[in-house]
Amino acid sequence: MQRYPLFLLSLFWLTGLYLGYYQIDLSLFIWVIGLGLGFLLVALSIGSYYRKSKYRLVWLIFAVIIFAFFRMTLYQDQHQTQLSNEFVQEDQEIGIRGYIASTPMIDGDLVKLMVSPISYQWDQKEVPINSKEKVLVYIYLRTKSELQKVHEWENGMGIMLYGKLEKPQTAKNPGQFDYRNYLEKRGVYWKVEVDQPSTIKVSDRFSLLASLNRVKDKLTLQIDQLYTEPNAGFLKALLLGEDQQISEELKEDFSILGLSHLLAISGLHLSMITFVIFWLLTKIGLTREHIAITAGFVLIGYMFLTGASASVVRATLMALLMFYGLIYKRALFSLQSLATAFILMTFYQPMWIYDIGFQLSFVVTLTLIWGYSRVEKRIPIKQRWLRSTLTVLIITQFASFPLAFYYFHQYSLLSWLGNFLFVPIFSMVIPVSFALLFFSFFLSILLNR
Repeated sequence: MQRYPLFLLSLFWLTGLYLGYYQIDLSLFIWVIGLGLGFLLVALSIGSYYRKSKYRLVWLIFAVIIFAFFRMTLYQDQHQTQLSNEFVQEDQEIGIRGYIASTPMIDGDLVKLMVSPISYQWDQKEVPINSKEKVLVYIYLRTKSELQKVHEWENGMGIMLYGKLEKPQTAKNPGQFDYRNYLEKRGVYWKVEVDQPSTIKVSDRFSLLASLNRVKDKLTLQIDQLYTEPNAGFLKALLLGEDQQISEELKEDFSILGLSHLLAISGLHLSMITFVIFWLLTKIGLTREHIAITAGFVLIGYMFLTGASASVVRATLMALLMFYGLIYKRALFSLQSLATAFILMTFYQPMWIYDIGFQLSFVVTLTLIWGYSRVEKRIPIKQRWLRSTLTVLIITQFASFPLAFYYFHQYSLLSWLGNFLFVPIFSMVIPVSFALLFFSFFLSILLNR
């Protein structure tokens, strides 16, 4: 472990986060004493480092646990709800003013979206909301004109609405998915149902996310022009993470085959994009350093464009660390890169440790790093590509099985065959589809000038 100190520290950082999850509303005295002790331990670790003492890592481990503990506690304090059960009434609606915090999802006459509230209205009084909680909003549409207006809404726009406040549904049977618990770990404690969409007021607001959403809308329109349904809907999910137009039957088929991960943006997509960028820019004579810088900006843009899910953020951070090594001629161990990505991500969003996508991404990646060479040399197949494919398949299936079975209480035996046959095919389809999409997109821009 001395070769991978960041990996060791990331494990203790995780321990501190879990401990901090069960503590809220700490007094200022405990905050001062705790953080003071943490900084004292860091100072002791630095002193031990210069004295070449064997205790330098021990002091740092305890400091990391303390800082992780208070980071999780701070996050929970900031995301506590300011709304209460007194607002849950059949004959009175609550007003919510805030910003749209997700892309609106349209399902027939129902629209679902997240709102980051900045104030609420009750009894003709407007009260500011100082926490970072979010509210799940259900809007029941009545006319086609209301649907057309919803299509114009974007992430980041200001919104004012009135509706009935209630708690999200909880699990009623043992082993059933607990939607309320799922939302609460994401800082969402309440649902607002809006029956009068005509009363909603939306205002434009410039933001980087809104600008990226406009680019995303143009790309989805370009896909519609290039392909017909159901191929267009499938490629929107495959390339941009937009799965609203995919039929439930197709989603079920992918689930049975254990291929649902292909319909979600993941590290596979980023590796394909990186491969295409390096291949194209190498052909025109750019240096590896300039290609790495270009690829880094492209991956960051793509991360935000597709919603910045945990698996995509993890893959992007690891890619950026790899590019850093290329630019500054420093070799970085994969375990160190993985640990760095873990600490950075959970510092920003501590509750990601409870996200299944986050857990699967890190567990599978860690197992691949640790086990790839060990498994590959035991497979008696001469063809390198086939041996490599089987190695990745074996490791990912065994690594993901415990988590998949724990969360979903089922496992598809067809997953092995499905991934063996289709992942290599998708590895070719994704870069070709990306190339066609962006070539046609930029060509249409040039022709319309």
